[in-house]
Amino acid sequence: MKNVLMKIKDFFVKYYSVIFVVMMLLACIIKQIYFVAMSDNNYHFAFKFFYGLSHVGWYIIPLTITYIALFSFGLLFNNIGRYLWVSVIYIAATVFVFADLAYTRFFQGPSSLFWRIMPHNANNNVTMSIWVHYSPKDVLFFIDLIVFIFMFIWGIIYKLFDYRKVKLVSKLGTILGSIFMICFISIIASNKTVNSLNATKKASAYGNLIYHMIDIAQLPNYNANVKMSNSEKISYEKYETALKADSDASLDTLNYSNILADSNLIVLQLEAIESFVIGNTIETSDGVKHEITPNINKLLNHCLQLNLEEQVHLGNSSDCDLMFMTGQYPVSSVITFNQYEKSDYVSLADVFNSKGYKTSYLNGAYGSTWNYTGVMSSTLGFNEAHYGNEVPADWVDDIYGLRNVCGYISDNCLLRYEEEILNKYSDTDKFYNHIVLCSSHLPYHCPDIINEGFLNDNKLKSKLGGYLYSYISLAHYVDECIGRFINSIEGKGLLDNTSIVIMGDHGGIHKYMSNRTKAKTEGKKKYKWMTSGASYSVPVVIYNKNINGYNVIGNNGSDYNYNDKYKPTTYQKKIGGQIDILPTLSYMYGISDDFKYTNNSKTLSTLMGRNMLKTSLNYSIKSTGYITGSIPSDYSVLKKGKYLSNQLIKSRYFGKKDA
Repeated sequence: MKNVLMKIKDFFVKYYSVIFVVMMLLACIIKQIYFVAMSDNNYHFAFKFFYGLSHVGWYIIPLTITYIALFSFGLLFNNIGRYLWVSVIYIAATVFVFADLAYTRFFQGPSSLFWRIMPHNANNNVTMSIWVHYSPKDVLFFIDLIVFIFMFIWGIIYKLFDYRKVKLVSKLGTILGSIFMICFISIIASNKTVNSLNATKKASAYGNLIYHMIDIAQLPNYNANVKMSNSEKISYEKYETALKADSDASLDTLNYSNILADSNLIVLQLEAIESFVIGNTIETSDGVKHEITPNINKLLNHCLQLNLEEQVHLGNSSDCDLMFMTGQYPVSSVITFNQYEKSDYVSLADVFNSKGYKTSYLNGAYGSTWNYTGVMSSTLGFNEAHYGNEVPADWVDDIYGLRNVCGYISDNCLLRYEEEILNKYSDTDKFYNHIVLCSSHLPYHCPDIINEGFLNDNKLKSKLGGYLYSYISLAHYVDECIGRFINSIEGKGLLDNTSIVIMGDHGGIHKYMSNRTKAKTEGKKKYKWMTSGASYSVPVVIYNKNINGYNVIGNNGSDYNYNDKYKPTTYQKKIGGQIDILPTLSYMYGISDDFKYTNNSKTLSTLMGRNMLKTSLNYSIKSTGYITGSIPSDYSVLKKGKYLSNQLIKSRYFGKKDA
């Protein structure tokens, strides 16, 4: 036994340098695999190694080669320098994986250094939302660092590192390898297939460290045109043909064509609100049931509600704006409003402007967030755009006396500011006003005064968990602000000829905090939506007094409420996504034909989604490219929808705005 231990010791001493480097190499690769696993919504905080490995797939080969090539640069250094180089690469890889982990949990993809350094994002205020996505478990990403620090110091003290000079041939080989790596990065940065991948897949292919190197390498190509190939243009034509073939007027049993024609439009875009809060009740420990959204519920008897799959990507809330206003998918690899701010679109504001409407955009965030100031007026056509920082400094919430809620201007203050905008219109003015409310934003730190004003029940808070409890209270607060706003405009006679769209911009508690909702057995029985694995959908409530009944289109029963008081008058089980909102709404306004563009004598629709009232298909393409539902073989070209939309935006197919 003693001889065996001596042999192990001799082997360890003899090959100490190799063991040190190989262990660091394996550590980098293993962390990449865990990063890919944790990028999945279902396993954000779970260490599922084999799940991650299966998703990395054959990318493990270029991933390994990339790290070997990076480590090999250490041969250019002498003595301890080569091991310092390897250590720096290991630490950089760890830091980038760790930094991207929370960002990916929030935005479904690693961050872009390119985006972070752009001036129009210098003041964005989403940082606290990202930090909340770290978990104590994530410390495990740094556990091996303790081992390597010990090994590094031990190797120096006992002179275990191999300091032999590297031959000139080896150094030349390393230099050639460096040139190869530079060429490799350049090729990847310009490769169409790789660029079509989402950001997480790119990180899988060559690691987060190289991903950010490529990100920086693409900086000179900022706002550069990508040429759309002839085959892609043909696919675009076939895509429209397939959408037309799917559109069947006989399926619109509600007869909603033109039902909103000539009415004003107010859009209330709600931060992180999911479908389950609408029409639902929550029971406090004293047995009293409280409606979560009583004011929105008052509109349900005259509405069409779509419960849709979320399709936002790296641009998160701004991707909702993009899909709703243009009918185009967000670009997979970047934040669309940042990288393609000069791309033109046929937008909803453009169409309403052409019909004599006044158009206005108001967002509770700073204009620098997501580059809103760079796109809302110049690119998306709004006559005017305003932001939370423009609300008078002395204004506070007239319900609870708050100025800010969850880090943004309170919805109450913002909607009062919106009333000021509406007051400028004459009685004959028609308008489309789009308002983005932010008070239900992550990390769902609901002020005590709001919690106490609604539920005020510590027993219920214990059962639900603090985050879900606060989320519900915030949803109620948002509803309370909406109720006051609607009452105000109704008192001014504006509601008679106004349609109101109330929609969530993306998922909320089930998307970001599913692991932090307790969902005990009693709760699961009473509230099916409490389960951490519950699927969520994004609500779109389209209200107009001419709509009769509460009509719902969604994927499954959990999409709408369990309160008998608000059971749908009609229910159609269909799968759809956020890309389908504008085609449906434009049909109800009778303006679908206005969303067309002529390029090289070809006039095609600019809407990449389906009219949910006339479609027979059931599918949605998620931000990752995964298809929920199925697309029949006769309509297989529709699988390319997200890719084609990306190419349309990148190539400036619809034109380019002046700088």
